[in-house]
Amino acid sequence: MLAGNLITLGELDRSADNLRAGLGRFLEAGDTSGLVLYLGGFAQLAHERGDDVRAMRLAGATKRLRGETGTGLVDSDDPTRPEFFSEDSYANLPPLLEAAFNAGRDLDLAAALEYATSGS
Repeated sequence: MLAGNLITLGELDRSADNLRAGLGRFLEAGDTSGLVLYLGGFAQLAHERGDDVRAMRLAGATKRLRGETGTGLVDSDDPTRPEFFSEDSYANLPPLLEAAFNAGRDLDLAAALEYATSGS
């Protein structure tokens, strides 16, 4: 995903623009698995911007919604995904980040998308 590459290059504003544009295309197509991929991108972006509470809330939503999509694509091992998305990154979280992660898991897709785009 281009947005992930832009994040790696430190082009965070361009990445946010790319994420919003791509998200719009997947919304138009009604492609839930694509929307979940973009939620993960917004989580990564928040993490790179140093907003780990936001990142963990989006990660919680992404993780829950991945399980609901039933697609191999969303659960595939992607070598470009940071360790931020590994199972180990969710173990032993500080209480504030654990609460944010759990709050994200409670979001439905519409609420998660609204949250993702509200602060990007």
